[in-house]
Amino acid sequence: MATNEETNAAGTDTRPPMLVESDYESWKIRIHRYIRGKPNGKLIWKSIQNGPTPHPMITDPPPTDSAAVPAPREKLDSEFSEEENKLEMADTQAEIILSQGLPRHIFNNLNQTSTAKEIWDNVEMLMQGSGRTIQQRKEDLFDEYERFRAIGNESIHDYFVRFHKLVNDMKITQLNIPTHQMNTKFVNNLPAYWGKRKAPGNNGIKVHEARRYILQLQREGHVASSVQETQEKAGLSVIDKDKALLMEAKEKGDVLDAEAAAYLADMECNPALMNQPKGTD
Repeated sequence: MATNEETNAAGTDTRPPMLVESDYESWKIRIHRYIRGKPNGKLIWKSIQNGPTPHPMITDPPPTDSAAVPAPREKLDSEFSEEENKLEMADTQAEIILSQGLPRHIFNNLNQTSTAKEIWDNVEMLMQGSGRTIQQRKEDLFDEYERFRAIGNESIHDYFVRFHKLVNDMKITQLNIPTHQMNTKFVNNLPAYWGKRKAPGNNGIKVHEARRYILQLQREGHVASSVQETQEKAGLSVIDKDKALLMEAKEKGDVLDAEAAAYLADMECNPALMNQPKGTD
C-alpha cells in the first residue's frame, strides 16, 4: 500500500505532484507531465520557462480637438481580448500549480517570488545536486562563503560578480550572515594586487572602479551601509585629490572613460561620499 508521501509525490488529476527534496529530478518530470495534461498546458509551461506575458497595452484615440497621440497605457481587465485573457490565466495557473506542488517550508522560503518562472528558477537553485535538502544546500553555501577568496589576479569585476551571486544564493536559502561580516569578507579578500593599487601589465588600477562595486553592494544591502567604514576597511578612503582630478578633466572638456564617468555619477548621487573627510593615499 502506498504511503502518504508516495501518494503526494505522484499527485492526482486534481492535485499536482508534491516535491520530495530527495527526489527532485523525478518531481520535475512529473510536474511537467501534469502541466502538459492541463487545458492550456503549453501556455502554462511556457509561462514557467519564459516568464509571464507582458501586460497588454493600448493607445487611446486622440481627442477631437488635438492632434497629439496619447501615450500607450495598460489595458483594463474589461479591455482584454479573449487571447489576452487566456495568456493571463495561464500565468496565474502556472503560479498556483507550482505553489501547490511545494512543501510548506520551501514555499515559505519563496513566498516573495512574484512569477512562476522565479519560483521554478529558485527551486532549481535550492535543489542543486540530486538529493540535496535545503539544510544541506545551506551548509554547502556556508562552506563556499567561508572559502571565498579572489582567484589569482582576477579583475575586480569578476571578483564582484562571484561574490554577488554567492550572496544572492544565500538570501534565497535564508542563510543569514551579519552584514558587517559580509562587508569584511568582501574587502579582506580582494585580489592580491589590490593592496599595491597596481595590476600586472597595467599602469595602475582605478580606485573608483572598486568604489562602484562597493556602492552597488551597499544599495542592495549586502555590505555595511556605512560608506566610510566600508571603504576604510578596503583601503579605499575617498581621496579629494582623486575626485578633483576627474572633475578638473571634465571641466577642461576631456573625454572621461566609462568607469570614470560612472564613478563621478555615483559621487554626485551619494552625498555621503562627497562629504567624507579627507583621506590619505
